[in-house]
Amino acid sequence: MPLQARKPLKTIATQGKSLMVQLPESFLRALAARKKVRPYLCLLGIYGKKNSMAAHVVRVIALRIAVYIMKMRGQRVERGGFSLQDVGWSFVGALLGMLALAEVNIAMWGRTEQGLVIGSMGASAMLVFSAPGVPFAQPRNVIAGHIVSALMGVLAQFLLAGSPWLASALAVALAVAAMQMTATQHPPAAASALIAVVGSPELKALGWLYAFYPVGISVAVLVVVGVVVNNMSRRRVYPKNWW
Repeated sequence: MPLQARKPLKTIATQGKSLMVQLPESFLRALAARKKVRPYLCLLGIYGKKNSMAAHVVRVIALRIAVYIMKMRGQRVERGGFSLQDVGWSFVGALLGMLALAEVNIAMWGRTEQGLVIGSMGASAMLVFSAPGVPFAQPRNVIAGHIVSALMGVLAQFLLAGSPWLASALAVALAVAAMQMTATQHPPAAASALIAVVGSPELKALGWLYAFYPVGISVAVLVVVGVVVNNMSRRRVYPKNWW
């Protein structure tokens, strides 16, 4: 018997309210294509005759649990090799980027200060120089993402200065939400928010200025070096977009 969904959308009426369960036919066909899954679909009665409401609710709940678990299986990914030339450019770019941070830091504040060299810059260098084509590595995401996240970190520190663990969690959560709302997602930037809470007393003393020094200046230097170094390679174009 051909496998067809009874309805793309199932509705269960319970005390005047409707419980809507979305079951796209294409998704059900994909599930049924797996021989190991078919018996479970039959057991759930998705294509069978209508039974009692209680049984139907149980089946829908069981299906949701099964789909939830199956989503965790992931997919196989074919991973290609690597180019030594590309690795070389990544190495050179990351090296020059971090050296540039150190040199700017020395020129502006002296050899004893390490203000511009913070942990999140290393993670940003990874994206800018090893994956310059991905959206997360573009200047808007790198610069604005770090500044927005740093501001969220300072805000969390201001609100929950007496509870560093809670402030740390809030700083990262606020940074993630703010970057998503402003379309400036840059994963390493969440570390800038965290550093605003767990960093040294000198960093905390900077207050709102922390978002611009050291964070803003640091990411600006990385982006400039990224533009110079990445475009030296014939295989690379950076940036894909500025804003």
